[in-house]
Amino acid sequence: MKAPIYKSMGVLPPKFSAGFDSGAGFVKALSNALKGQEFKGLGAAPPVEPLANFVNMLNSELRETTHIMNTGVEGIPADHMISVNAEDFMKAVVNMYPARKYPAIMLGSVSGAMVHLAALMGIPLLPQTYMIPVYRPEYLPIDEPKRTMDWGLKPGEDFLKNNPYFKLHHMFDPSQDRLTLEKISYFRVKMQRMVLEYERFIINNLQEGGTIIISDCTRKWPVTAISDRFIFQFGALGGATEEDFHQGGERVEKFLEHYNSHVRKWDAPETDSELPEAEWGFDRFLMNDIERIAGRNGFKIKNISYYEPEHPSPFVAELYRWWYRQKGVLANRLVGESFFMHEPYWILKTGSVPFWMKFNMGPSADWLEEYLSKADPYDEIFLMLFSHGVDAIGLAGTGRWNEIMGKARKKRDFIGVTINNYPRDLGSLIKYNTEFKEKIPSRYDFHLSLTLDQFYQFEGQYNHGKFQDLTDMETSFEAEETAGHVVKEQHR
Repeated sequence: MKAPIYKSMGVLPPKFSAGFDSGAGFVKALSNALKGQEFKGLGAAPPVEPLANFVNMLNSELRETTHIMNTGVEGIPADHMISVNAEDFMKAVVNMYPARKYPAIMLGSVSGAMVHLAALMGIPLLPQTYMIPVYRPEYLPIDEPKRTMDWGLKPGEDFLKNNPYFKLHHMFDPSQDRLTLEKISYFRVKMQRMVLEYERFIINNLQEGGTIIISDCTRKWPVTAISDRFIFQFGALGGATEEDFHQGGERVEKFLEHYNSHVRKWDAPETDSELPEAEWGFDRFLMNDIERIAGRNGFKIKNISYYEPEHPSPFVAELYRWWYRQKGVLANRLVGESFFMHEPYWILKTGSVPFWMKFNMGPSADWLEEYLSKADPYDEIFLMLFSHGVDAIGLAGTGRWNEIMGKARKKRDFIGVTINNYPRDLGSLIKYNTEFKEKIPSRYDFHLSLTLDQFYQFEGQYNHGKFQDLTDMETSFEAEETAGHVVKEQHR
């Protein structure tokens, strides 16, 4: 699955990167959109419809096995971590984007909502975080996080020896990632100092007086600090809570019983601190270098802070509606996305309004439902649901999603989802692209992107509108003396 992610740009992929990672997936989707290209097969899976149909015909057990095998091929042996050069991922990222002058460049947390903002503005996003999948030994039980943490010490320490600019988060979620963990474990890498490739890209491609937009997800998670640059995080954002993972309860007992686990509660390592969440959180240590680069080159810094990775979605949805209406587009169609079931190119091409959710779980369904309760009604609502193959804690079923789509005044439908197979609907990873184009026939060609002035104009209106209590976003305009003064605006 790895090679096609970078193939279109002729860039050799880092052998240690994961095609199903949010960092890699969002960069590919956005870079494609900036080049006027779609995001077929999540940029990784071969977009062959007969293959999707064949996979969906398999029984539930075989589909789970297919999922395990498909993600399992992404891993690297644990003893290869000593030879990983973490900067290779950043080199591949900058080579995927068109080399031209941009009015702004986004940097920091990955979030599908922020990717849609970047796509509307026609600018790149440089992620701070990405994932290295490492093969787990077969003898290591999925439901024993302490043993998993102990096993991960050596590969983690090997990685850190040769990568001083990075912090490593060993993230372990036996609820949502249960099938994938049969083969691999997630090591998420956070850049602490600006790598040379990113710095060069910003200096060479940001317009004179341009703006560095910080995507700042402030979400934290209780962790076990192994060292100042090595973290073990048990659990992750989704349906289960921090309390579920660390204290257990009825939901955990039922889940573990369902999967015939030998335990009914996870024996998690003691936590000693709360740090930026491994996949989504922004580590502000990087701000030192961002401010240095901005100050030396006369760039501005625009900070967009938000708590959950999906919290900017109402803002972005309303921004798209506002922008479309200025172009004479009705803006009456919403497309909900989950994880990297994500299509920024076709969102714009069809004049659709995006609403991105971090996963297919209850809290994300709640967030979409709350937005729809306050937004002007939509005539059409479509949903793309990411299938991860697990009856995870907090999973929102198709009935719940159908109920939410029922708020549409005229039309509702899933895109790429085979209802009877969900959440083991592996064919959706291929079918979503074709069905998007078939079910939404509208086509537009927008030749101009949203400008920064337009962004600030809308932002001022949004801050005082009916969505004030729906977003926790705090935005600020920060700069060195050479580029302006500091103004902070509280959205709540």
